[in-house]
Amino acid sequence: GDVAKIRDDAVRSAVRQWHALPKGERPIGPTLPNGTVAKRVRIRSGKKTARQINPSQMGGKRTDRQGGFVENSESVRLDVYHVTERKPDSAFRKTLTPGHYIVPVYPHNLHAGDGIPVLAAIGGKPETDWPEMHSGDFKFSLFKDSFVEIARTKNGQQQAVRGYYRGPNRFTASITVSPHNSRRKENQEEGIGVRRLVRFRKFHVDRLGNLHEIKREPWPGTKHE
Repeated sequence: GDVAKIRDDAVRSAVRQWHALPKGERPIGPTLPNGTVAKRVRIRSGKKTARQINPSQMGGKRTDRQGGFVENSESVRLDVYHVTERKPDSAFRKTLTPGHYIVPVYPHNLHAGDGIPVLAAIGGKPETDWPEMHSGDFKFSLFKDSFVEIARTKNGQQQAVRGYYRGPNRFTASITVSPHNSRRKENQEEGIGVRRLVRFRKFHVDRLGNLHEIKREPWPGTKHE
């Protein structure tokens, strides 16, 4: 497992000894040969999008629970897809249902040479359970400060929001939007789930402030992906 990816032999041995202890008898972290307790361990990994938080940093009295996850770096763009019918994903592993999907793209994805990411974030599920999107369902890419309009149904009524895209949350498959007249953090609306949006539009804002809808952009990958 991940223990084998730990670079330092002594640290790897300490972690294995720590894992061998019953859960109720484990200290907050493995004890290293120099006597210190490790609160974070670096492993070799090709995925650099998130790291686990030590439970002691989460507050509260319990220290035996699993820590949450935070992103290591901000995404450079967000690829948006729109599926109109139920069908298998491009890997024939998962099922896609109608709705919008988002694929976060990080700096290391652009330099890995493995093609663009196509795994769409699904709230509450690990990346291994994310579906692979079809290039034909690609709609457009969002960058920080892209102007968007979203519409969702709430309490039986359709509510529309226009503003600037600020970033994604890969763990809830949602986005944050700030109103067009304020970019202050306290005015941002976070946790906007995209899957069931009635409308998801992107606009170009010209120098005079006029909005021009960008209905669809070219697939950012290559024809071989």
